[in-house]
Amino acid sequence: MSKYFKRIAHVSFKCNDFEKMCSFYRDTMGFEQIFTLPYEGAILDAHRHEGFREGDTWIAYFKINDRQFVELFNTPYEAKYSIPSYSFMHFSVLVEDIIAAARHFENKGVQLWAGPKHVKKPYTAPYPGDRRGQCNSYAFYIQDPEGNEIEVMQFTEDSLQLNWRKNS
Repeated sequence: MSKYFKRIAHVSFKCNDFEKMCSFYRDTMGFEQIFTLPYEGAILDAHRHEGFREGDTWIAYFKINDRQFVELFNTPYEAKYSIPSYSFMHFSVLVEDIIAAARHFENKGVQLWAGPKHVKKPYTAPYPGDRRGQCNSYAFYIQDPEGNEIEVMQFTEDSLQLNWRKNS
């Protein structure tokens, strides 16, 4: 079946603090907000009890690249993020220069983690960029304002993602 799929098109999140999440993905991640969709019709009817009105923003789309996006829903949720009871772990963005990416986030006051928060500790000094993960790629993790984890990764010549055919 994978011959039919080209790539992941988008990742999507419900948001308790929609404006803060939009600001993070636009201003901190640097993704361009390319369009929004309003609450209207049946969608509005389903969410009117939450205080939404006709024309309020329902969805905001942010461009990672020309064919991959982050989709934010202005739809509050009740569940608290918890690794044991939640299937989502993280999504990953690929960068060309892991050190430059780390400095970008550090300069914006974003905490960098050595891996997923539930198993690793935060960096207490600038990201060193000297340690490869189990897949032989460089990576660190950050979190958006609602705790969703984002892995920032740079492939190396030895990355398993690039060499899987040789290793199978």
